[in-house]
Amino acid sequence: MFFLKHIFRLREKWQIKREDEEKPFLEHLDDLRTMLLRMALCLTVSTILCAGFASNLMDILRRPVNQVWDMFEESHLPAGIGLDAWSKAKEMATAMTSLGASQRALFLRQVSPSQADLTEAALVLRGAQPLPEDRKQVFIREGSPSTAVRDLAEALYSKGAVLADGTGRGPSR
Repeated sequence: MFFLKHIFRLREKWQIKREDEEKPFLEHLDDLRTMLLRMALCLTVSTILCAGFASNLMDILRRPVNQVWDMFEESHLPAGIGLDAWSKAKEMATAMTSLGASQRALFLRQVSPSQADLTEAALVLRGAQPLPEDRKQVFIREGSPSTAVRDLAEALYSKGAVLADGTGRGPSR
């Protein structure tokens, strides 16, 4: 603090001394050029530094948004379903859309039965998404031969589970 006070006092004394003399126009232009060069140099250095740490800076800026998104998404899940399991189920459901029936069955055997049911429920919800509102519930009730998957899909639908990815962009349900 002492150091800053001393610098400000020196600057004030220097300004008082400089106010007494009048500058010619060319000196003003020279001062302007110096300031513009300093600004360009600062901008260049800060741009290079920010470019080097871009991913870290974006992580810092995204953290509050991601926390709010996670809280929102978690509030729209039925009890007993964790955010990690739901995120994994959505990811797996996306991967399964291009697979045939036998490949889907093989894919689902690679995970726990509860994760497989959750993934199938996410698939049912994704299938119901483009349907009109009055037909969605019918599709969800009849979308899977497994009663556990149907019950899970109905619970997720009634709570308004979010099918969009973790960025918060995309369809809201």
